[in-house]
Amino acid sequence: MNIVVYIVPLIALILGVTEVTGRKESMAVTLSQPLRRIDYLLGTYLGVAGALSTALMIGLGGAGVLIAVQTSTASIAGYLTLLAASLGLMLSFLSLAFLVGVFLLDRLKSTAAAIVIWFVTVVGYDLALIGVTSVLRGLPLKSLLIPAILLNPVDISRVMVTLASERGALFGPAGATLVEVFGHGGGALLAAGAMLAQIVVPLVIAAMLFGRRDL
Repeated sequence: MNIVVYIVPLIALILGVTEVTGRKESMAVTLSQPLRRIDYLLGTYLGVAGALSTALMIGLGGAGVLIAVQTSTASIAGYLTLLAASLGLMLSFLSLAFLVGVFLLDRLKSTAAAIVIWFVTVVGYDLALIGVTSVLRGLPLKSLLIPAILLNPVDISRVMVTLASERGALFGPAGATLVEVFGHGGGALLAAGAMLAQIVVPLVIAAMLFGRRDL
């Protein structure tokens, strides 16, 4: 899962902003046709998402075959959760990339912003949480940690996989708090809902903004 967490968001962010900002001339020609901007943006998103999803499933497919042949039903369920969490992670960062690309409309700036977002969400986010929990040790932190995990798709995906594998050492401070408050079942449902929101909300905002931008 750690490899997926580092690689998938970066690829989705870079390809997403490149797709939005790297085709201005062809975009202008396409949008001169009787085609709604929202249809163009969603079609582009689905195309990139389909390509990345196929690549991801192929990449994880070999492991899935080995698990199906050699291990138990519980391991298969854990693998399917890993696949679903990885797809959700990819789609959420792709939605965020489209939002960044539509907002900035500049390839260089969008790429730089994508790299910063990747570093903050994948590397810096948990370090900041650990620092906060260390400084505020002994104080009630549940009101801080639960929203913190639901705002970061990386932490959401980790919690989803950890809940399926029941490997508590991988939870991290935010994930452990989520499970403590809501339990395994409630935590899994909340994480899945938060992941869906991370996919839909940025894409909807990007579509609304794209419809109003002067290209």
